[in-house]
Amino acid sequence: NESDVKSFNITVEPQIQFIGGGGGEIGIRLGNQIYFKTFKRTFKVQSGGSSVITAIKYTVDFDVTSPNSSENYHYQRVINENVATSSNIYEVQDQPYPIAEQLIGKIYNNGDIVNISIKIEATNSNNQTATKIVNGTRVIL
Repeated sequence: NESDVKSFNITVEPQIQFIGGGGGEIGIRLGNQIYFKTFKRTFKVQSGGSSVITAIKYTVDFDVTSPNSSENYHYQRVINENVATSSNIYEVQDQPYPIAEQLIGKIYNNGDIVNISIKIEATNSNNQTATKIVNGTRVIL
C-alpha cells in the first residue's frame, strides 16, 4: 500500500567542526630583538555524538620584514593545548593562553610583523580532527 510509504531526509554532520568565525592576536615586544610574549584566541568547535574535545593545536606563522629585504625572515611556533573538559563544545572569546616568552630574533630598523596566520586544529576523543585557519593581528607591548 503506497500510503504506508514514508519519506524522510537524513542529514550527516561532520564528527567535529568549527562553528562561526575565529581569530587570534599575538603580543610582540620590539627592540633590537623581537619577543613573542602573549597569545589570545577566539573560536568555537563542536564534536558530535558522545565524543568530547580533547586538544587544540595552534600553528602561528608570520613574517618579519625590514627595509632591507635580505634581512626578512619567516617565523613559526606551535602551541599545544590540552582541553580539560568533558564537553563536546569548546569556545574561547578573546581569551589569553599562557605561553612562555620566546626570543624570535633580530629586528632591523623600521621592521615589522606581517602576514600573521593562525592554524587551529581541534581533536576529539575519537581522534578526529577539524582545522580552521584565521588571520591574526599583532599588538606591540
